[in-house]
Amino acid sequence: MDDPATVSPCDALRRAALAAPADRVGPVCAGEIAQRLGADLVELRLIDRAGRSLRSVGSSSGSSEPEPRPRRDGDLRPGVVHRDGGRADVALAARGVVHGVLTVHGAVGVADDLLVDLAEQTSLLLVQAARITDLVELRRRSTSYSVSAEFGWQLLPPTSVVTDRVGLSAAIEPAPRVSSDLFDWSIDGDRVWLAVIDARGRNLSAALPAALTLTALRHARRAGLSLAEQVSLADQVVYDHWRGRAEIAATVLSVDLDADRAEMVRAGDDPPAVLLRRGGAGGRVWEPSLPAHEALGCYERSHYRVESVEVLVGDALLVVSAGGPGVQDAAGRAFGGGATGASFGATEGLAGLPHALIEAWREHGGGDLARDATAVVVERRA
Repeated sequence: MDDPATVSPCDALRRAALAAPADRVGPVCAGEIAQRLGADLVELRLIDRAGRSLRSVGSSSGSSEPEPRPRRDGDLRPGVVHRDGGRADVALAARGVVHGVLTVHGAVGVADDLLVDLAEQTSLLLVQAARITDLVELRRRSTSYSVSAEFGWQLLPPTSVVTDRVGLSAAIEPAPRVSSDLFDWSIDGDRVWLAVIDARGRNLSAALPAALTLTALRHARRAGLSLAEQVSLADQVVYDHWRGRAEIAATVLSVDLDADRAEMVRAGDDPPAVLLRRGGAGGRVWEPSLPAHEALGCYERSHYRVESVEVLVGDALLVVSAGGPGVQDAAGRAFGGGATGASFGATEGLAGLPHALIEAWREHGGGDLARDATAVVVERRA
């Protein structure tokens, strides 16, 4: 048996967590980190599904569950430690995907590298536990979910990821009742794939066609089909099942990071809009002139043509479904694409932009949105 004094904190953390029941991984990780660092208190918090708060998944104190803490985008940058006196905050992140925040009270003298390593290890352990127990997922919810939302969230990829070459961030609202909107992405070497889907209707009548569309697009992508072929296959699958009774608006795109080009297909009467920003905050923002083809699922044979735009290092793409810019205030005035583009152009840290847009849309509409809304930003870093 290893001498406990010679076991690294990360190895000790992993062993303790793997020996614990899955539903106890959060508290066990918090307690092990506190013991190894000699900390006064360690807290683990996950980003809630709505992206507005950080909810406790484990504390070394063993006391009653702490109150949710407001989300602060500055705490959510992978590999960055924020210190305030004896307190340190570091993102619970692995492979660029941020799940929450590790907070250590009494962290004086603890190296940043160790805190980052412990946060990464804890993140991986929580992700693994979430495949076994519902309790990790429930910690990310502030209210009960509809069947449609339960269905949709199981299909979605992580809502944020950062690599050396690209950053992606997304938000979808209303999180507990989402039904018609879905998004998907994949980073495959020098290519980034993204789809934003907006099905006509509400509840399961929209959720089922949206889910089938997303699944068909994934299948086609993984089969190595071209972008146009992916969209055509998804269109045919939806039509074959619903025979024209389901209608899907979608924007599907692929960014070639080596060629500085993005290819995309837009389908539907009101497909998710695409905005392009040249360079950083304050750079030019415009909506490329891209035709919209027939909605997916409407006809037995539809033809989709790929359009191309230049996307350089430092540029960013924003894709938003119609439910966000279309939200109206009490006087019937829509938020509009212009205000959405202005926010896009003025924002420095784009990782928080989708959630900021959701909050702006909610404020404009006076509360919960009547229609699903999705915002996804893709930022070229290198």
